[in-house]
Amino acid sequence: MSIRPATRRDTEAILDIWLEASIAAHSFIDAAFWRDNIEAMRTVYLPSATTVCVYDTPQGITGFYALHKRHLAALFVAPRRQRNGTGRCLFAHALRQAGGLTLNVYAENRQACDFYLAQGCTIAARNTDPHTGRAEYIMTCAPAEG
Repeated sequence: MSIRPATRRDTEAILDIWLEASIAAHSFIDAAFWRDNIEAMRTVYLPSATTVCVYDTPQGITGFYALHKRHLAALFVAPRRQRNGTGRCLFAHALRQAGGLTLNVYAENRQACDFYLAQGCTIAARNTDPHTGRAEYIMTCAPAEG
């Protein structure tokens, strides 16, 4: 297994993971919202990222992250591969790449909030997501010293 820059050939796997994980993690948002936004992910969000990396295993891609400079725009792991260290590895890689991160996470997504807090992030502010109207936290995370 390795973390590597994404290629065009990875796009469908990335979108599959994004859709499946988004629906699973955000039960408080109608699944149609995520399905309706898959083309925007393909044509706007992924292409505008400054860095997209995938977690590649012999079984295929099981997770990815997307950075827009120092903002972690996305970090998703296939639901069947969660809780085995993939997310921690991707997050640590993104943090090293960026040298510090900001990110937004839905306040209702307790699993993700707890994950980011466990990685050393802190809540810097509370906001409302303009696309869904749901409360979200803006978090920051500095790289470990040393």
